Amino acid sequence: MSSDRTAICQCILDKVRARGPEKTICPSEVARELGGEDWRSLMPLIRSIGAELVESGDIQVTQQGKIVDPLDVKTPFALGYGKSHERWMRVYQKTEVILLNFLQGLIYKS
Repeated sequence: MSSDRTAICQCILDKVRARGPEKTICPSEVARELGGEDWRSLMPLIRSIGAELVESGDIQVTQQGKIVDPLDVKTPFALGYGKSHERWMRVYQKTEVILLNFLQGLIYKS
C-alpha cells in the first residue's frame, strides 16, 4: 500500500488528465490502484490531497455536477480538471487561432 503523498498526488493528476477535460474520476479509483485490498484506509488522505489540489487550481471536486468543497462533502464526489487547466486551455485555444490565422495569411500570399 502506498500512502506517499507525492504518489497519491501524481496518481490523481494522471488519472484526471487521462480521463479528459469533460469527465471526472472517482477518488476510490486512486485508492484502489495505490492501496490494494486496504484501499479504503487511503480515502481520508486522498480527500485531503484533493483539497490541496483544489486550492492550487489543479483539479475541482464535484458532486452531481456541482463544484463542492472536498472537505465538506460527506457522500461520493468526483475529481476533474480545475481552474488552472481551464486557463491553460483558453490560452492554448487563443494561440491556436492566432497560429491558424498566420498560416492562412501565408497561404493566401503564396
